[in-house]
Amino acid sequence: MNQALQDILKQEPRIAGLTAKETGVDIRVVVRESSAERSQAVIQKIEKTVRERLGDAVYGVDGQEMAEVVGALLKQRRLRLSVAESCTGGMIGSRITEIAGSSDYFDRAAVVYSNDSKTAMLGVPKELIEKHGAVSSEVAAAMAQGIRRSSGTDIGIAATGIAGPGNESEEKPVGLVYIGLASSDGVKTNEFRFLGTRAQIRLKTSQMALDMVRRHLIG
Repeated sequence: MNQALQDILKQEPRIAGLTAKETGVDIRVVVRESSAERSQAVIQKIEKTVRERLGDAVYGVDGQEMAEVVGALLKQRRLRLSVAESCTGGMIGSRITEIAGSSDYFDRAAVVYSNDSKTAMLGVPKELIEKHGAVSSEVAAAMAQGIRRSSGTDIGIAATGIAGPGNESEEKPVGLVYIGLASSDGVKTNEFRFLGTRAQIRLKTSQMALDMVRRHLIG
């Protein structure tokens, strides 16, 4: 982010700086003009420039959290979401339901930690898990399709990964996560390699799952 905005940061002293956190990067803009109207006009100009540079990586303003943004998009489009979670253990669903009024667009979350639960609750074939492993793009896709099918929602999102510590291999290290999204357009999966503690990996996974929903909704 710093590299993407380096020239803007040098040219525009009103950008006070960047603050990195587990769920993204805050860009602080401080403007002191002769009036509130002039200050707001300058802020809007700077925001426009930043948005042009960063594109859809910008997801909110004034402290908006990802779950709030996703909820507003789902509500606006009158779509419903369901979640299947393995490594996050319910964190995605918890973040969604922290937002008041989430019952308008959120149906359910299934925590399927064991392989048997993935099969029993979501219909993920045992053969698929045996062939590719529970932490794989194939299983993430099947989980997303399974929760969407069982709930009848417009979108199903699923996460499976290795949060650590332990249970890793050379091919599948700690921090390896697959997130799947199923909709009427089909199913897609993304692979991530997160760094950090178990708590950090789980939080980053929940953030990227929500971001996949956001990006799907904005096209």
